[in-house]
Amino acid sequence: PFLICTGGFRCLGVSAREAVTGLCGHDYFYNQELQECQACSDCDGEPVSSPCTAISDAVCGPPSESRLSQSWRANVVLPSVRTSSTHVFPGLQLSIRGKEVTDLLSNEAGHVTFLQHGLVWLDHNFAIKHSCRNFLQLGMRLNESQEEDGQDLSGVRIEQPDGKYFQGVSVSSGVEVEPNHTFTLLLKSPNQHCNQSKDLHVYDVTTPSLSVLWLSHDTGAVAMTAQMSLLAHYQTSYRPTFRMTSVSDPYMIILTHDNRGVRFTESGVVKFVLQQALYSMGHTCIREGFSLIAYTNRNGTGQEAMQAFKTGVNYRDTSITLSGAVSVESGDTL
Repeated sequence: PFLICTGGFRCLGVSAREAVTGLCGHDYFYNQELQECQACSDCDGEPVSSPCTAISDAVCGPPSESRLSQSWRANVVLPSVRTSSTHVFPGLQLSIRGKEVTDLLSNEAGHVTFLQHGLVWLDHNFAIKHSCRNFLQLGMRLNESQEEDGQDLSGVRIEQPDGKYFQGVSVSSGVEVEPNHTFTLLLKSPNQHCNQSKDLHVYDVTTPSLSVLWLSHDTGAVAMTAQMSLLAHYQTSYRPTFRMTSVSDPYMIILTHDNRGVRFTESGVVKFVLQQALYSMGHTCIREGFSLIAYTNRNGTGQEAMQAFKTGVNYRDTSITLSGAVSVESGDTL
C-alpha cells in the first residue's frame, strides 16, 4: 500500500513577489504569514468559490454574492379601511408591499425593518387625488424601534386640488441604518378636514413605486441629512442655511462654517436631494415660478451643477424638489 501525505516545505528568504512567479510549484501556494509553501486545500467534491493561486489557498463552498450593494422594490398602497384607523390627521401609514424575499430587510405590517447596517437611498413615486380642503404631505420616517417616535427623513407636499385629477410627486432620501431600524411612509394632513381614507384615491400602478438601494460601509460611502432653517422674507433669491441632523462620517462630509453649504474632505461622486416646502402668494409667483439651483464651489469659483423649476402657485402650500449627482474634489463645497 502507498501512503500519500500532503504537507509543505519552507523556502528560506523567499519574498511574496518571488512566490507569485510560481516558485512553490503546482498545487502549492505561498503562505505569506508563515512564509512557507503549503499544499492547496482539496475541497473534497465541494464547489470551489475561489481557486488556489500562487499566494492564496483555495476557498471551498458556493460562490457568495456581493454584499457591497443590494436593491429591493415594493408597491405602496393605502391601508384598507378595516385594518387601519383611516385617519389622515395627524398621519396615515401607507402600506409597503414587497414581493422580493431578501436577507437585507423584512417587510411586515406595511413597514420595512432593516436587518443589516449600512447606507440606504430611498425613492418613492406616488400619485393621488383627494377631496381634502388643504394640502397633503407625503413623508419618510425612520424609527430606531417600533415603539419610539423616529426621525423624519424627507417630505413633499401635494397641492390642494379639486379632487378631480391625480397629482404625482416623488420623495427621496439617503440615511444610515442599523439592524432593527424601521422605515415607514406617512401621508399627513395639516388639519382634520381630511380625516377619512375614503377621501383618498391612489393611482394604481402595476410596477413598484418604492425602491431601496443599500450600500455596505465597505464601499466607502457616507451619508448626511440636514434641515433647512427658517428664513426671513426675500425678494429674488437667497442661500439657505442648514442644521445637520445626522452624519455617518463627520470627517468625510460636514457643513461649511456658515452652515450654507456642504464641504467634502475627499474626492468622489455625490448623490444629493433637496426637498423644501413653501407657501407662496402674489401674482409674481404665478408668473415667474420658482427655480432651485445647486452649485459646486472650488477654490472660490462657483459652477452650476443642477437646476429644478416649479410652476408658480398663488396662496397655496407647495414644495419644490431638486436632485442630482456631481463629482467633487477634496475641499469642494456644494
